[in-house]
Amino acid sequence: MDMHSKFEEEKMLTYDYKCEACGKEFSIKFHFDDDKTNVKCPNCHSLKTHRVYSVPAVVFKGPGFYVTEHGSKSQKKNEEHTLPEN
Repeated sequence: MDMHSKFEEEKMLTYDYKCEACGKEFSIKFHFDDDKTNVKCPNCHSLKTHRVYSVPAVVFKGPGFYVTEHGSKSQKKNEEHTLPEN
C-alpha cells in the first residue's frame, strides 16, 4: 500500500449497519462526504439495512473534570478526614 492510499484510508470513517432481512451486523468504511444510503448487505445483498449507533467509550481522567474539581468544599473536607474502610 503506498503512502497516499494509506492516508486516504485513515481519513475514512467506519459505520456499523444491520441487515433487517438476515440479521447480519457489518461495518463499512466511507469517506465523510460519501452517500451512506442504499447500503447493501454483504451476506444476502438486501438493501433493507439500517445504521447501528453505539455509545463511544470515553473516559475522563485527571484534573479539570467535574468530579475532581467541582465538589463542595465541605464534601472535600469530609473525604480528606475519612479513614478508608478495611
